[in-house]
Amino acid sequence: MSNKNPFELRTDLLAMAKDYCDKQYELQWATAQSVIEKLNANAEDYVKQVQELTPKPYTVGEMIDKANELYSFVSKK
Repeated sequence: MSNKNPFELRTDLLAMAKDYCDKQYELQWATAQSVIEKLNANAEDYVKQVQELTPKPYTVGEMIDKANELYSFVSKK
């Protein structure tokens, strides 16, 4: 058994508690970083898929062409 006074024992216990809390924090942070990296990768894939699948809006020229096409069908005898 050591000959430490109560203040030294408290200091040692605080140091042990700090080490324990630091290690727990480091483990939790490493886990969080791993999840965040996976989410970022998935987010990038999601954004890419949305960009690929989102239809482009029609232009005024395309609308006029379609109107002319429909009108030509109606004006045929």
